[in-house]
Amino acid sequence: MSTARTTSCGARDGPGLLAAARRRLERTGGTLDGDIGLARPGEAERRTVIGITGRYRPETAQRLAVPLRDLDAYLHDRYGTGLLTTLVCERVASMPTRIA
Repeated sequence: MSTARTTSCGARDGPGLLAAARRRLERTGGTLDGDIGLARPGEAERRTVIGITGRYRPETAQRLAVPLRDLDAYLHDRYGTGLLTTLVCERVASMPTRIA
């Protein structure tokens, strides 16, 4: 069973990857500098990070780092939206629908 999910803009990520990116961007004012890290990644997260960075990570890795610029470029290339747009789409999609 895969733990990856599809965002409202069509991007798939392992659980926690976009959440970690959102937290980092909120702390840094939206700059794409630096890395995000995943502690004790699952198999789907590990494979997603390998796909984003192009670098093999062993199954025994306890922490994986992904440069925000790499994640942004991956989302642009794969889904046509960058990191910031993907996070906005995800946030809007998670908002409750209000019927007047």
